This record gives sequence, structure tokens and C-alpha cells, in this order.
Amino acid sequence: MTDAELEELLSDCPTLYHMAERGSWPSIRRHGLLSTTALLDRFEISGRERTSIEARRRSASITLSRPALGSAVVRDQLPMDDRGLSRCL
Repeated sequence: MTDAELEELLSDCPTLYHMAERGSWPSIRRHGLLSTTALLDRFEISGRERTSIEARRRSASITLSRPALGSAVVRDQLPMDDRGLSRCL
């Protein structure tokens, strides 16, 4: 993201509630800010790997990668504790 793009983003959205990994802006601009489920669908993640990403609190970020798609990061949930996550789900 260039400084000009950052300034435009901050002027359009002075309060940000979600942060993404550095370098992900081109993909977000192209595809939108995808949920974890949408990212897993897009990267064709299934079975145990998908369950481990979606069904429990993530203590670390997870990088998804496919040659045709590049990579995307499913962010950690460090600010949320297990009790808070249970309430949300």
C-alpha cells in the first residue's frame, strides 16, 4: 500500500475495526475482505485442516497458499479468550 492509498483509506474510513496482513490490500480490493469461511472455500481447505481452523480459537495466524491464488492469512484470535469466543459462537 502506498502512502497515498493509506491516506485515502484513512480519509474514507477514519475508524478501522479490522486489520489485515501487510500486503493483502490488492486482494482485498479485488475480492473484498473475506471471512475465514470464505477464505477456506476459496483455497479449497477441507476436512481436519478446515475444522482445526474454524472450530477452535486460533492462537497463531495461519497462511493459506495455492499456486493459482497466491497466499492469504487467517489471523489469530489472541485478543479473544476461549470464554469470549464461546459466547460469540
